[in-house]
Amino acid sequence: MCMTQEINMGGERRFKLSCHSKRQCNAIMGSSGLSFTFCMDCCDSNKCNNQLCSTAPTTTMLPTTTTIKPTQRPYISTNHSSITTRWGTRLKIFCYGHNVEQVKMQKRIGSLHGHKSAIPTNNSSTPHAYITPQSNMYIICTGFIHQKAVTTTNIAITVTGDKPHFAHARQVISLHEGEDHTLACSPQGFPTPVVTWHYARLAGHMRTIAHNLHIYKMNSEMAGKYTCTAHNYFGSTSTEYIIQYIPPETTTASATTLATTTAFMIPPIITLQQKLVIPEGKPSSVVACQVQGFPTPTVTWDTFDHKFPSNVQIHGPYLIIHNAGVYDSNTYFCKATNPAGTDIKFVHVIVNHTVKPTTLRPHIPPAISSTQIVEVRYGSSVTLNCNATGYPEPQITWHAHHKTIHHKTLPISHATLDDNGMYLCIAINDAGQTQANTVVSVTGDAPQITVPPSSAVKHTGEIQSFLCEATGNPQPTITWSYTSYLHTSSRDSHTMPSHVTSSDGGRIQLTHIHDSGILQCTATNPYGTVSAHANILMSNRNDPVVGR
Repeated sequence: MCMTQEINMGGERRFKLSCHSKRQCNAIMGSSGLSFTFCMDCCDSNKCNNQLCSTAPTTTMLPTTTTIKPTQRPYISTNHSSITTRWGTRLKIFCYGHNVEQVKMQKRIGSLHGHKSAIPTNNSSTPHAYITPQSNMYIICTGFIHQKAVTTTNIAITVTGDKPHFAHARQVISLHEGEDHTLACSPQGFPTPVVTWHYARLAGHMRTIAHNLHIYKMNSEMAGKYTCTAHNYFGSTSTEYIIQYIPPETTTASATTLATTTAFMIPPIITLQQKLVIPEGKPSSVVACQVQGFPTPTVTWDTFDHKFPSNVQIHGPYLIIHNAGVYDSNTYFCKATNPAGTDIKFVHVIVNHTVKPTTLRPHIPPAISSTQIVEVRYGSSVTLNCNATGYPEPQITWHAHHKTIHHKTLPISHATLDDNGMYLCIAINDAGQTQANTVVSVTGDAPQITVPPSSAVKHTGEIQSFLCEATGNPQPTITWSYTSYLHTSSRDSHTMPSHVTSSDGGRIQLTHIHDSGILQCTATNPYGTVSAHANILMSNRNDPVVGR
């Protein structure tokens, strides 16, 4: 039996519980409506000391209706104050509420100022949740009394991974006329990197299967530098293949035969609708991938995750969706291949949810449809789109370069190399959350000097004018330098004579030049540097001219 003994401490009524037998004391409901547990161990312990109670008779059983004032402040403790974890690792997070009625859990992506969303938990003062972070975030635990927030604490989660890297930086490969070859791009990194290929003469046009690039029927126009770039959340890196062309050593007759055979080969050309909207529950929908080419191309269908729902069937060039559901919304791509080449086209399938009049519309987690790789020319503009389905309508957020934009479109104006990288789109509603990555690759052209400066013989004291013009994307910056023939071993040999340049740097006037030397113009942009030079010979007006 639990007993009480009155103790006067500073004018307050305090009670110490004791027992005639070893058994637990009952929990007492205070006047505030909160549940405070007193002396939950054996009654002869001291855990009941210093608990503020209302007046109660001494040496009698403490009644269960005794009024209690809480003397401890509300606070929240967690099983972690901060977490550093590998990308994609599943974590179990606890929030322990003390002197509160309920604890709710939320998360913010990127920073404490990022988009906040609720984490579903049990309705208790000690909730827990399982999360799989794919970016840095904060877990926010908030304690409530009478549905009013009274205390909060944060758990910082830092996601780690490995920036993509390659085993080699450059390889040189020589291919004969008509030879086929596969360039393998196998980057290491975590999470698994996304791969893009670039070939300057094709302005970044890709022909890839998985991470590899296939070269069909090698010819002189296909020689050059091929760049494979790997991207993931933690950065990007590249490797290069230098393809050298080896011309055929054939007779005229064999060359004619080869030309005749090649003339009858036509690369595949696909005709495919870009978007298909299907009402939920439609018995069957057919997407046709129409292909032209010779020899007859082989047609296959695939998705980015290489998975098809069980109700989706493939019959040659036809993609058939039976009894369409919202989870069939996806990006499907058709690939056609023959010995002359490969073509790939995409179709975005969107299944609209149908609300039945007699039933309550269920809440559906978001599903994102976005472009995985976007290429933009340097200085041009592009808009990234993140289209998400779900009910209620999802909230869309873009995260990139330490910035957050709450909109389904993300415009990039006057693209520069700073815009390269991975952009993360997150769609959230009360039924769940999903995300998708889009890699932006900014392409340009290295400088080429179209009008180099001309060598000349000049007289001392004359104003000398020289021109240097260059092309490239972005437009190259032109700089000038001068090296004197007479001071090759001293610093004076690289001193630029007095001069005046035009606003674009392409024209220079040397106002006081005395020594013969080399005038060099250099064109530079982010994609490379190129130089051209002119020899300048100085003579006095009284010097004899050879040949007179």
